[in-house]
Amino acid sequence: MKKSTAATVASVAIATDMFAYGVAIPVLPRIAGTSPTQIGVLFAVYAATMLIATPLVGKAVDRVGTRKPMLVGLFGLAAATLLFAYAQSFAGMLIARALQGVAAAVSWTAGLALIAATHEPEERGKVMGIALSSMSIGVLMGPIAGGLLADAFGTSAPFLCAAAVAFADGLLRIFLVRDEDTVRETSPQVWRHPATPALFGVTALGAGLIAFLEAILPLRVVQGFDASPTTIGVLFAVATLVCAFAAPLAGSLADRLSRVALAIGGAVLAAAGLLIVAVAGSVWLTGVGLTVVAVGGQFVLAPTLTLIAELADAQSPPAYGAAYALYSVAYTSGLLIAPLLAGIGADVIGFTGIMLAAAVLAVAISLALRPASRRA
Repeated sequence: MKKSTAATVASVAIATDMFAYGVAIPVLPRIAGTSPTQIGVLFAVYAATMLIATPLVGKAVDRVGTRKPMLVGLFGLAAATLLFAYAQSFAGMLIARALQGVAAAVSWTAGLALIAATHEPEERGKVMGIALSSMSIGVLMGPIAGGLLADAFGTSAPFLCAAAVAFADGLLRIFLVRDEDTVRETSPQVWRHPATPALFGVTALGAGLIAFLEAILPLRVVQGFDASPTTIGVLFAVATLVCAFAAPLAGSLADRLSRVALAIGGAVLAAAGLLIVAVAGSVWLTGVGLTVVAVGGQFVLAPTLTLIAELADAQSPPAYGAAYALYSVAYTSGLLIAPLLAGIGADVIGFTGIMLAAAVLAVAISLALRPASRRA
């Protein structure tokens, strides 16, 4: 497979998954009640099932290649999102969200493994940055489409749209990914590398930064500033639009500069954004803080994407499926923990208190990379 085709296939698959994930952001406060904890659980169950499924997906990718897993993931995403559109209870939404998480585990692990297997180490940072940019585009389109469609046609419309997009993308995968595009490895050791715990934690941090705000910020701006679903969608859309440009830059810098320093700098930037959100007295300033957090997250994630690929390269033969299963498990751990921490923390110590605590935690976790880099 050509490098450009591999990058396109993986990037579009990730964008589609994040579009389906993002359409729910402005809609859930309307259909899931007003409790921050309840909304946090809906976000967390997506991450929980993705977390459980990912190690199995990594083994499958290393044994059968990328084509079958990518097709299963995208068509599964379409079916799960369609179920979400017609869920009549909170339990029904939990089931649909859980199935979305399983489908996402397949798309992410297979897509990133395909990029790593088809690109040389010195160019992976740039291409992984493009993949992160596609993720931002998916999240960009998801919230704004979700808000507009919910306002115009009701809360089922965003999920019907996302299901149609996933089904169409699955059809394209049939023609673009061939059976011979495989990565056949059987004995991955990347999970036992000395640097793995720190990489795991920092990757979880990068994912959790935005997931943290997704769980409680919509309700905050609804209660504090009487914001509509469309306004919420626009807030997240602006942040992710900026990220779409920041991610390739972060990836390119990861090929040239110290990846550890880049990740720590991203965490410090994200912490500053959390402080802005904590004290914001307007929707506009809240959006500024959200954008700063999102950009900081890109500068955390881009270096870890390439560092994890190096763990796979250190094994002979390279085990990219296992490596990006590790990445996906770390990423979804952030998605799982952050919404629960945000929702419960907001109920217990208040919105401002949990924002300040999150800012301190972000910097503390990122600093774990410095000693780990010496053992890599």
